[in-house]
Amino acid sequence: QSILQNLEGSIYFPQIKGNGFKTHFRYLVMDLFGPSLSNTRRQMKDRHYTLSTTLRLGVYMLQCIEEFHNHGYIHCDIKPGNYLLQPDSPCPIVLIDYGLSRQYIDPKTNEPVPENKVAGFVGTSKYMSIQVHQGCDTCPRDDIISLCYSLVEMIGGRLPWRLTEEAQMKKILKMKKTLPLDEVFGSLPPQIQTMYKYAMKLKYLDKPNYKLLFFLLNDAI
Repeated sequence: QSILQNLEGSIYFPQIKGNGFKTHFRYLVMDLFGPSLSNTRRQMKDRHYTLSTTLRLGVYMLQCIEEFHNHGYIHCDIKPGNYLLQPDSPCPIVLIDYGLSRQYIDPKTNEPVPENKVAGFVGTSKYMSIQVHQGCDTCPRDDIISLCYSLVEMIGGRLPWRLTEEAQMKKILKMKKTLPLDEVFGSLPPQIQTMYKYAMKLKYLDKPNYKLLFFLLNDAI
């Protein structure tokens, strides 16, 4: 609820309509949107989006991520299932589910929270970055990498590493490390691979160059 309250007034996230406390329960009323990009994809012919739709959605997905980061948070679970369609808005999707999100910018210092050198992995294994797999603390970089993997799934209908059970974590990590990038991103324009390579070079304290990322997406379009 605290994150939702801090996101108040933004078109990129659901808005709180009311909250309070009754005798036996607390309640929260918020916007209802949907379906998700993931559920919508499954209803498409051949269970994937067209290239044009994938790239255009990518722009909106990145807008949501940048706005979330600008509020001082990292989402930590970027995937098509966490984007819901919203009608009648300049941005046709909203980013939801902040259960794994964390504060990255300390509101007192306006600087990044010190890196935790022994961080457990958080997120959905299918979409998480190699760095998170290896126990690095989450940072803006990881949301961008998860976006790149999401675009691969949206255009192809699946990722090369489909199994998501925890027992498969080592196998997924090995595939992410060893599969040629041309094979992973081959169904997308080369600009998306460039996005991925750029994000992979970012360190914990680095702020992503969102203008560059938007340029690459629009150039691909």
